[in-house]
Amino acid sequence: GPVKLYILQSLLFAPILTILFYIVIYPTKGTFLHADVYKLWYCNGNNVIYSTLAFFIAMVLLYYRWRDQIRDFHSVEFLEKQLKKINRITKENALKLLEEYSKYKVFINGLLVQQRFTRLMKHVETGSSWGETESLSKGMAASDLDAIESSHTWTRFLIWLIPIIGFIGTVLGIGLAIGGFNAVLEGAKGLDRPGHRRGWRPD
Repeated sequence: GPVKLYILQSLLFAPILTILFYIVIYPTKGTFLHADVYKLWYCNGNNVIYSTLAFFIAMVLLYYRWRDQIRDFHSVEFLEKQLKKINRITKENALKLLEEYSKYKVFINGLLVQQRFTRLMKHVETGSSWGETESLSKGMAASDLDAIESSHTWTRFLIWLIPIIGFIGTVLGIGLAIGGFNAVLEGAKGLDRPGHRRGWRPD
C-alpha cells in the first residue's frame, strides 16, 4: 500500500531500545538520581518494563511515519520544480515524464507521492479528460488521507495502553499490600491470645 505500518521494525527495535535504556539508567543507582530514576524503573515491577517497551514501540512507529512524510515532502518539492519546466502534461508526454522522474531517488523515496503521480500519469496516457483526472486525483487524496489516519491506529492504541499497564500494576501492588497487611493482622490476633503471651505459664 502507499502507507507502510512498520510493525515488524517496531517489534524488532523497541526491545533493543528498551534494553539500552535500562543500561543507560543503571549507573544512577546510589547517586542523587537513585530515588527518581533508578528506583522508578528498577524497583516497581514488570509493569514498568512493559510500559517502557510500549513507549519505544510507539516511538519507532512515529519515527518511521515522520521519515516517510519527510520523503514525501521532498518528493513533492522535486515534482514542483520539474513540472515548472514543461508547458503541459499531455497524453504523449505523460509516460515519458514518469520514466524520466523515476530515475531520481528523491522522487522514488516519496512512496505516497510517487504512487499517486504514477497512477495519474497512466490515467492521462489513456486519453482521459482533465475532469476525470481531477476526480481521480481527489479520490486518491481522500484514500491516502484515510490510509495515513489508519497508519496511526497502533500508535494511538499504545498511547492508550501505557497508562492502563501502569494502573494494573498499581492495583496489583495495592492487592499485595492488603494481603500482607491481613497476614500481619492475623499474626497480631494470635499474639493477643492468653496462651501465646510471652512468659505466661499456667498455674
